[in-house]
Amino acid sequence: YNKYQDELLNSFVLFLLIFISIIILWCLKITVIKFIAKLFKEYQISIEYRINILIFNIITGILLLPLLILITYLKTNIFLYSAFIIIGLLILFRFFRNIQIAINQRKISVLYIFLYFCSLEILPAIVIIKLVKMGLIYQGVKDK
Repeated sequence: YNKYQDELLNSFVLFLLIFISIIILWCLKITVIKFIAKLFKEYQISIEYRINILIFNIITGILLLPLLILITYLKTNIFLYSAFIIIGLLILFRFFRNIQIAINQRKISVLYIFLYFCSLEILPAIVIIKLVKMGLIYQGVKDK
């Protein structure tokens, strides 16, 4: 009984840590976007970009909810892989949509677009993937 409580507490603490980290990262991202908008006086493109992010997050949530239910109750990996593919495709589509928004403004250099996407879109994804891999490797070693 005590071991079960410890595992449950550790899982809950891990969940809280991940949840709070995601909230902090999103707040930091929005703050950086607002700062860049004020710095370059590009308020309209900033608003359009944040709305674009919000819409894609809502669509991602709606599309992944049925898969989450299937992953939970049907212990097969096909739905998990399908979820990763859907997330990847939506991120790729959002990336191209954001480039389209920036190009339509015609005030922003392609170099600035490239630097922005590398620093605020690609780098956080790479860091999250690395952290997940480290967590999975650590958990795999811990289980043995």
